[in-house]
Amino acid sequence: MATARELPMEDFNANPTITIGVGLTPSPQACMVSGSGQMSVTFANASGQAIQVSFVPPAIPGAPVLFSGISSFPNTQTIPSGTNASVNYYVTANGNVSGPWCIQINDGPMIVQLALVNNVMTYTPETVAVPESNLTTDGTLAIFPALNGFPIQWLNNLDPFTPKITVSDGAAHASNPGTAGNTYSYTGVPSPKANPGGGKVIITST
Repeated sequence: MATARELPMEDFNANPTITIGVGLTPSPQACMVSGSGQMSVTFANASGQAIQVSFVPPAIPGAPVLFSGISSFPNTQTIPSGTNASVNYYVTANGNVSGPWCIQINDGPMIVQLALVNNVMTYTPETVAVPESNLTTDGTLAIFPALNGFPIQWLNNLDPFTPKITVSDGAAHASNPGTAGNTYSYTGVPSPKANPGGGKVIITST
């Protein structure tokens, strides 16, 4: 199980701004938020066109929905104190879509839920963005279910996490430095899907 580094809350940004630029690319691409009290994220539009921001629903039913869709800017959304979670989002304009992009709050993690339905492995979500770990904090991913977990096989044995994710254990695993900009494919076993696998992880820069 990965152990998150214990760092003072004031070392991080509790009220960051994400600016959507030309090409619908946000800056930062992975936003790390941390604080001991109420936090917030402000979205700004510098793309030169009308855009919409939509957030991926939580993978686990009943988990809190932290953000609502955005169509007017600037827009500030508050985050309750004590939150540890990650959220992915997409940016849409004139039929073009970019993403997923990531917001990690405190220790995260980003969550993927696997399920075997009618002998077909499902991945919720199928593609996720996870921040690249840096000197101050870890970008994290947890794959569920934790009980009776499924073995995980990575395409070409390229597993970008420490400790390696070899089974869905529900634990937070930290992304490795130097992996930003890469997409990693994995398969939950047993799965009839052929390589490169049904699940994908995109490591995004902070």
